[in-house]
Parts: sequence; structure tokens; C-alpha cells
Amino acid sequence: MKIQPSISQIERKYILKEAQLKKFMNSISNKIEEEEHFKYTVYNIYYEPVSSDLISKAFKRTNYKERIRLRSYGIPRINDPVYIEIKEKHQELTSKLRLEMSLDEAYELLCEQHECGDNQIDELLRNSGLIPKLFIGYERVAYCSKFDPKVRITFSMNIRYRNEDFRLCDLVENKRLFNDETLLLEIKGAVVPKWLEDALREADCTSITEHRVMRTFKNIEERLKLSNNLI
Repeated sequence: MKIQPSISQIERKYILKEAQLKKFMNSISNKIEEEEHFKYTVYNIYYEPVSSDLISKAFKRTNYKERIRLRSYGIPRINDPVYIEIKEKHQELTSKLRLEMSLDEAYELLCEQHECGDNQIDELLRNSGLIPKLFIGYERVAYCSKFDPKVRITFSMNIRYRNEDFRLCDLVENKRLFNDETLLLEIKGAVVPKWLEDALREADCTSITEHRVMRTFKNIEERLKLSNNLI
């Protein structure tokens, strides 16, 4: 197991149609470059903690939107690396604790009988009674700023979900979030540069907090009795 340092950064999400995507990319194409891992598939399983104060213990705050997830890049085999993430969001600022381990170790850690290890996430998750509630998968392409590689621009497509059979793979039970080629744009970094702000405005990109995708996931959360903010 390997615990990764806590990350705190701005995180914004936008919904883009095809015409908006073309306009946005035309504006920023000479300012971005492909990341080392440019194209990949992301699988997530979101968990609901029985202990409502689990996240506040991790971040020592009380004003937060929370989520706990198990994430893989592609379909993992039993010894492949996966990531348990404890994440909180306050307005635009997102903080994340991340633990890397094998899929086998993750399954052991996420069960109630696991004995406490020697790191913060391990200790927090022990006996917390985590319950798997939702699978979300998507394809992603990733860019970064030529001027600051910590400014990341990613596009997620073919977003699908299911609320049963919680394996890190695609199944026939998957449901599409959108019925068209709508994309989810995510921007992350310590700051959002002006050229990127201008491109978002020129392409008339819509913040996810104002879009129907947020209502869709709120309906899912309500139906499954989730308290996590999943997007």
C-alpha cells in the first residue's frame, strides 16, 4: 500500500456539446498539450459510510461535500493497482486523500473485518461500515497547460452508471447518463488562468452546478439514500 499526499486544488466541471467543444478547443489548442497518459478508461465504485463524521475526521472540517470511492484505470486484475480516495469539496476547492494498493488489498480494506494498518486512510476506514452504492464509468482524454503542467483539462465521455453488481468493469446493467455525445469537461489546478477563463466564456460553457446532470445525480442519490456528492 502507498498513501499519496493530500491534494488541495480548484476543481470546476462543465457540460459541452459538440459545437461548444470545437469552439473551446480552437481557442486553447496552442496553449495545451497531451498528458503522458492521454486516453484511458476510468471505473469508480462510490461508497456510503455508515459513520457520518468519517470525512470530517479526515480533514478536520465540518463544512464539506464528501465522497469515498474505489477507482481503477481500465479493468483491474486482482494484483493490479487501484485507488481508494476520500474526497471533500467546499465551493471550488477540492481536497483529496488517496491510497494506492492492489485490488485484492482494496477489497480487504473495504470490508468491516479488516484490521487497522499504519496509515491515516486505513485507520479511518476500519469498521466504518462502507456500503457500495453506485458504479460510474467513462472514457477520458487529458491535457495540461504548456505554461503550467499542474493546470489540467480533461474530457469525459460515454458516462454510464449502475446501482447493482459493483465490479470495476462494464456490464449490461449500465445506463447512459446522456443520450447524445455530450461531454463532461473538468478543469483542475491551483489557479484557472485568464486564457482558459476567456475560452470557457467564448464557448458558452455551462457549469455543472447549473445543469441537468447535477439534477440527474441528485435524483440517483435520493433514490439510493446517498449523502455523498458524486459529481
